[in-house]
Formats: sequence, structure tokens, C-alpha cells
Amino acid sequence: MGFLEGPAIAWTIVSIQIIGIVSACLARFSQGCDCQTACQGLFFVCLSLVACSSVVSLHFEPDCWLTSGTTLAMMVIVATFQGGRRREAVAW
Repeated sequence: MGFLEGPAIAWTIVSIQIIGIVSACLARFSQGCDCQTACQGLFFVCLSLVACSSVVSLHFEPDCWLTSGTTLAMMVIVATFQGGRRREAVAW
């Protein structure tokens, strides 16, 4: 695996983290737009990429798994956080 050595692994993992955070922001800010479905699809693809990069980084770069795990948690929080002052009861 000549192309997955040294800095290439680190830059690949960093790129996946950045793309993951950007996709979470796009999924959050696209609510109500025509592109909402596409942004949510991109988010779920990036969510699985970040999850896979967490597992792969355990094998290649043991010190980087925490970064991938943190990005995974941030993506979930950004996509599900409901900001604002509206208070509505949850209807089950």
C-alpha cells in the first residue's frame, strides 16, 4: 500500500473531517430549501465516511481516532440541534 503511507493517511483523514463538518452545516442550513434532500443525502454519506475513518485511523494512526470520533459527534450534534427560543411540547 504505497499510496497510504505517512502524510497521505493524515491528510486523507483531515480532509474527511473537514468535508464531514461542512456537510453537517449544509444539512442544517438547507432546511426548507429545494436542496434539502440532496444535502441530507450528502450528510449521511459523509457520516458513514467519518465513521469508517475512525475505524481505519485506529489501524493506521492510533493517535488520530479521537479526532474522527470527535468529528462524528460534532456532526450529529450540528445536524440535530434545534436552536432558537421556540418552546413546543413534544407530541408523541
